[in-house]
Amino acid sequence: MGGGAIDRFGKSLEAERNASRETVRAYLREVRALRRHLVESTGLDPESPAGWSSVSPADLRRFLASPAAGREPSTVARKLSAVRTFFSFLVS
Repeated sequence: MGGGAIDRFGKSLEAERNASRETVRAYLREVRALRRHLVESTGLDPESPAGWSSVSPADLRRFLASPAAGREPSTVARKLSAVRTFFSFLVS
């Protein structure tokens, strides 16, 4: 699963934010996990024409609370940071 906004986000992290390779890899991993979670829980792919604008705050809370999100504070913080940065990228 990739393409679309997620790929553009990765390129933006590298080019505009000058993020390290590891940061880009980690953030893309988290955003792809969010996409998988949304496909599995809602049946809708946010990379489809309906887009990421159809994702609700409740969807994000469910993702961050899911067992796959991990329980360590640092893991949850990284996921939250990746998702926040991704959605900021989408609205910019």
